[in-house]
Amino acid sequence: MVYLLKNKYNEVRSGWVLLISGIILFLILMLVGFAVALITGDGAVRVLNTPFADYPLMIVALLLLFRFVYNRPLNQMGFYSNDWFKQLALGGLFGIVLISLMVLIMWVGGLIQFTGIYLNNFAYWKFWNGLLVFIGVGFFEEIFSRGFIMTVLKTTRNKWVIVLFSSSIFGVLHIANPSTTPFALVNITLIGILIAYLFIKTGRIWASIGIHITWNFIQGNIFGSLVSGVETMSIMQLEVIGNEWLTGGEFGFEGGVICTLVVLFALLYVHFCIKHNENFWRMDSNMPLNRSSNI
Repeated sequence: MVYLLKNKYNEVRSGWVLLISGIILFLILMLVGFAVALITGDGAVRVLNTPFADYPLMIVALLLLFRFVYNRPLNQMGFYSNDWFKQLALGGLFGIVLISLMVLIMWVGGLIQFTGIYLNNFAYWKFWNGLLVFIGVGFFEEIFSRGFIMTVLKTTRNKWVIVLFSSSIFGVLHIANPSTTPFALVNITLIGILIAYLFIKTGRIWASIGIHITWNFIQGNIFGSLVSGVETMSIMQLEVIGNEWLTGGEFGFEGGVICTLVVLFALLYVHFCIKHNENFWRMDSNMPLNRSSNI
């Protein structure tokens, strides 16, 4: 019975921790959804919607779960304070460059055309609310998919499991999005691999959060593309006139081959141009239950 709960290193098996975390996050969504339904009177339709308030609650739940189960400092999830803002900003810049590169390729290739610019949208709360939502999404999904899942999976001692399983979970998180296609989920998983590799290279969570926030915000609120099937208020309006398998169609850029090529280019850039910082998070050290770790 003990073997089912713990591995040969006397560490809680990662599968149990991930199962518990999934149940806790689902319960938070349900409870907040019921609360919103009661307050607004919109009924059960609102129960599984995700208000912005869900994200901080789910983040706090993950951090408390990690501390409760493993009794280890949160920097083992990548929360190192060293140059945190610089890392966040550089990750954000990376996201801006990648989305802009996709837009440039599609625009030059005649796959999209811009039909309007609406600078007055800067004055609307709905526009800035989109930024707040993407900040919440960026923090939660990166803390969950990279900081939490990848750290918990260290107990497997298998780098492929750590990267591929966490990235697959990241892809599954988008399965219920509007206009999702199998190829879009493959691309989302590939993006997860890119961000996981960035997390490993920098050893901190901040660059991963930065790229996630600006990827969504610049794609949706600036260029006017759908973001994983979700429409946002934007400064520019674009029309997709090229093949959906190239542009992503109704799902947004992540559903097309152009995105695949740009992400593969980004993986090469991270591999060759970003120095691996081994002073922070590593796949082969600081196991969640390794109390002899000198951190």
